[in-house]
Amino acid sequence: MIPTRWVDINKGDDVQEKYRSRFVGKELKRKNPMLEGTFAATPPLEALRFMLFLFMTTSFDLKGEPRKLKLLFMDVSRAYLHAPVLREIYVELPPEDQVEGQDLVGRLLNSLYGTRDPGANWERKCSEVFRKLGFTSGLFSPCLYYNAERDCSLLIHGDDFVVLGLNDDCVWVLEQLNVELAGMVKKKRSSLAGMPLMIVVCACSIASSNTTKLVTRSRTSQILDTLRSQLSN
Repeated sequence: MIPTRWVDINKGDDVQEKYRSRFVGKELKRKNPMLEGTFAATPPLEALRFMLFLFMTTSFDLKGEPRKLKLLFMDVSRAYLHAPVLREIYVELPPEDQVEGQDLVGRLLNSLYGTRDPGANWERKCSEVFRKLGFTSGLFSPCLYYNAERDCSLLIHGDDFVVLGLNDDCVWVLEQLNVELAGMVKKKRSSLAGMPLMIVVCACSIASSNTTKLVTRSRTSQILDTLRSQLSN
C-alpha cells in the first residue's frame, strides 16, 4: 500500500494567493527498485528543431500554391489522471474520506502523481489516442507522430503537445484531443508561417548553439528585427 498526502502550492504571491492542491502518492523507488514498466520516453531536441525548420521552410500543395503552415502548442491539464493503471495499486485514503471504525484503502483505476509509472501510463494512453486519430508513431522516437492523410506532424513531451500542419488540421487535432481527454487540452499559443514564435526560437538558441542552422542568415536578421519591433511595442 502506498502512503499519500495533499500538496498545496501557492501559484500566486503573498498578496494575491492562488493555491493549487494535488493529492499525490509517496511511492519510493527503494521499496521496489526492480519495478518494470516505469520508463517514459522524451523527444530529442532535434525533433523540435526539425519541426521549426519545416515551419520556416516554404512548401507547396499539389496545385503549386504555398502551404500556410501553423505551429500549435497545447497543454493537457492534470495529464496523468487520464491514464489508466495496468498494475494493482492500493493507496491510503485522505483523512476527509476515511470512515470511522473502518480500515479502508483505495484502489487506483487511473494514474496518480507520485507513483512510479504514471509517465509510462500516460505515454501508452497518448499512443492509443493518436493511433485512433490516424497518426503513426515514428521509428526514431515514440514521441513523434505523423498523419499521412492530413500531412500533419505531432510531437509530445510529457503533457505538452506541438502540432505542425494547416490551420484546419491543427484545429481538428485540438478538438479531437479534447474529446478524447475530456476537455483538458488547452491551446497555449500558435503561429502562422512567416510569424515565428520568438519565445521558442530564443529558447532553442539558449539550449543549443547550433540553432542558427534552422534558418538562413538573412532570415535570422528578419527574426531579430521582428523581435525588436515586438519588444518595443
